[in-house]
Amino acid sequence: MEWLSALETPALPIVERCCLEFHAVYEIAQSLSVSHDLSQLLQLGLERVATSLNAESSAILLVDKDSNELYFHAANDCRPGIAQRLRCIRFPADRGIAGWVVRHGVSSVATDTRHDSRFYQGVDARTGATTQSYLCAPLTIRGRVIGVLTAVNKRIPPFNRDDVALAEGVAHQLAVAIANSQLLQQLEMIRERHQEEWEHARKKEENTIRFPTLIGESPAMQEVCRLISRI
Repeated sequence: MEWLSALETPALPIVERCCLEFHAVYEIAQSLSVSHDLSQLLQLGLERVATSLNAESSAILLVDKDSNELYFHAANDCRPGIAQRLRCIRFPADRGIAGWVVRHGVSSVATDTRHDSRFYQGVDARTGATTQSYLCAPLTIRGRVIGVLTAVNKRIPPFNRDDVALAEGVAHQLAVAIANSQLLQQLEMIRERHQEEWEHARKKEENTIRFPTLIGESPAMQEVCRLISRI
């Protein structure tokens, strides 16, 4: 029973934590393979992050390339009304810890935001929430950071390396889902444009005079028809 005694040591919580993290990432990956509902996938990922990290809130911020802003694409928050407020907020992509992660492409943790000069106070000011600790992982596709995955206010103990590893694993899966959704949107736009072009060409063809139906008795009209046919 030596193996049983070993499991009864403090190593047991570590094993349980690894199983929890693996299950969270696996569940998201499995959902990604069978579902194209991006909103559902993102909410699943955010719920698993918040639960696994024992955090109050989790969110996905994406970069708007046109305005160079970060905006909350999806949010999960146990505090009433906060998630809805977050979805209305935008701020410059070079601000805050999220902006730092976008620029550098690496994860970052602030165990106490009061002592982190990078922290952007604007979000708390608009939501009425208080951010005490913050974890941020990049959403990266083909070497390009398209946004970040965040977790806020972890309950005891503070965010640690294992939390970062879990967030990065989930972030990778969600980045794939977002990239696939954007690709499908682009393909749909191309399909619609080609459909419009085809409809335009069809209508134009229907409005074209079909020469075999013309009846021309005079030599001049017959010559015109011959010339048009040659052209």
